[in-house]
Amino acid sequence: MANSILNQDEIDALLGDQNSRQNEDPLTEDLTEQEKDALGEIGNISLGAAATALSQLFNQKVNITSPRITICRAEELRNFFVTPCLAVDIEFIEGLSGFNVLVLKQSDAVIMTDLMMGGEGKRTLSEDEPMSEMEISAAAEAMNQMIGTAATSMADLFGFAVNISPPRTEFLEENSFSEVLNRSQGKMVVIYFRLIIGNILDTKFVQVMEINTAKKQASILYKKYNQEDTEEDIHNEELSEQVEEDLQEGQQEELFILAEEMKKSVPNSTQAGIKKRMDLILDIPLKVTVVLGTAKRPIKDVLSITPGSIVELASLVDEPVEVLVNETLVAKGEVVVVDENFGVRITNIISPEERIKYLAR
Repeated sequence: MANSILNQDEIDALLGDQNSRQNEDPLTEDLTEQEKDALGEIGNISLGAAATALSQLFNQKVNITSPRITICRAEELRNFFVTPCLAVDIEFIEGLSGFNVLVLKQSDAVIMTDLMMGGEGKRTLSEDEPMSEMEISAAAEAMNQMIGTAATSMADLFGFAVNISPPRTEFLEENSFSEVLNRSQGKMVVIYFRLIIGNILDTKFVQVMEINTAKKQASILYKKYNQEDTEEDIHNEELSEQVEEDLQEGQQEELFILAEEMKKSVPNSTQAGIKKRMDLILDIPLKVTVVLGTAKRPIKDVLSITPGSIVELASLVDEPVEVLVNETLVAKGEVVVVDENFGVRITNIISPEERIKYLAR
């Protein structure tokens, strides 16, 4: 068997012809499309956050994306993995119920442990060579980081505490019994994620949970955001009604009269003085800075910078640059060339809300 997670065609072949199961309960009906979308969103957010933790472990850019959801029966679960592989299992002890398992191919685990130990991620195992205890422990630590960070992210997403049991690691070989994968007799949800580590590894790993756990998570997410949308609609409706009542009661006319009276109460000499002082302010020079991008690097990388070194910025080619006035973000734009000089064409003025978010970074 090839040392890779099965593709969809191979999975369909192992599970057999769906037409032979027309008299059974179809698995596709166990999760609605909305529930699948919700699980995909939960996976993107929670394991997307885990990618940040892995980036620090591997000292490489890590992306975890593109969740794909499949349903199977418990007895068919082993058909979805290629052994040998590494499985890390946790149970939810607060906030949620059920269990969660991450399964990673041995070949991928070896590359991850090599990176964690300062290597270049090029280590491979011979056909009969097993992973060492140190490598298994290191790979388990990386997967523990993924699960722990994902649980924290889920707590932020759901709005309540999500605590998990200490992770349990199991190395699975061909035809070996697995306590992790044989703990349930019901239907299971298998979620495939794409894992990209720099230019070193582009692979997939698998997340497994009971279907009841999956449906519960999807339900929590929909209830939370539907409730927020409902509350916002109610607030906007009440606000609209209040504004309409105020207008009917003549508030608009009273405000206009008050503004006219205030305008008349300001002497012309005062207005002239204000204009003169404003002219003085307009001549004060301000420092305008254009930020093309930023980057964070370890001390060892900074010390090794020499003429000709390239520092990769955390910005895309087409991403707008930031325009700061006295170190305050006021606009975004794009770089242009004017008479052989660089310039910035303003494309967006930053709102106060966006400016607050920038200051909080």
